[in-house]
Amino acid sequence: VNLSENPAILTYLADAYPEAGIFPAINSPMDRAQVASALAFFSATVQPQVRGMFNPKRMTTGETDGVRDMAMQLGKQSFDYADFRIAENGWWMGVPSILDIYLNWAFDIAGKAGYEGEGHSHLLGLTDRIGRAIPAFATVMKSELDLYQHLMTPQA
Repeated sequence: VNLSENPAILTYLADAYPEAGIFPAINSPMDRAQVASALAFFSATVQPQVRGMFNPKRMTTGETDGVRDMAMQLGKQSFDYADFRIAENGWWMGVPSILDIYLNWAFDIAGKAGYEGEGHSHLLGLTDRIGRAIPAFATVMKSELDLYQHLMTPQA
């Protein structure tokens, strides 16, 4: 049996390894619904917007400028909401979790695609905050940076 799509994979991992604390504590049907809502928002709304920013050729057979421009506009709306939500709660659901990491990933990729992130002060500092709250995240980010630098270094 194959499993695909981030919401399904993350839900499986959270259920299979509850001690890992992948999701915030789920103590009610509303908590479960909020996690599902966040996963749907990131995978079905934010991720396609970021894809349109970073690689608009995958979204059209024609000119890409309009696709990229629309992705930037829609992404700004999504990141405005996310920044407000993080400002309000400190984290997507009040405690650091994979939901914040997923959001951080999307915001980081958008930045690499040219999204400036102006006005999103809470998202701009999210990588460092997650790293302080979840040391394993900081370790992975450092390894990723080291690998990137190695790959970008001209070989003799």
